[in-house]
Amino acid sequence: MTIHLRSGGTYKQANNIFVKDAGEWKQANEVWIKDAGTWKRSHLRVVNLDIAANTESYNVMAATIAAGWNGIDPVTANVRISSGVVVSSANSLTGFAIDTGSGWPAASDIRIFNNGTIIGQGGSGGTGGNANQNNRGFPGVPGAQGGTAIFARHSTSIYNSAVV
Repeated sequence: MTIHLRSGGTYKQANNIFVKDAGEWKQANEVWIKDAGTWKRSHLRVVNLDIAANTESYNVMAATIAAGWNGIDPVTANVRISSGVVVSSANSLTGFAIDTGSGWPAASDIRIFNNGTIIGQGGSGGTGGNANQNNRGFPGVPGAQGGTAIFARHSTSIYNSAVV
């Protein structure tokens, strides 16, 4: 269930809702509505995260906390990657281009809107084989696998219109 407000003759979805508490405006973390005798959650706090420049090893949870989320209440985190932007991993063995992080509250929602490129780091190349004068060949050795592009440790929706 979403909340819509009428603005200029059209209805628009409310992303962030504020309430006045003891004379101070505060952002609501959740909004509940009683519908036919049953309380239903209609809104979670929304944090919009925009990646507008090339980035390595992006952690969604860390960015959401840095944007003001308290790390406790359920939240909707919208990650938007701009066209032409590359999000990549800094390390093929332990790193990820995007890591959602772990420990999100159960009702939290992570959404990734990709208009750029999300890539894991390429693996290291193998060594080539060789042959000696007696036509004895020594086979090459395969390279190592590359890094992971997206490590989703919480339920995540990905809206991709570019490259992953």
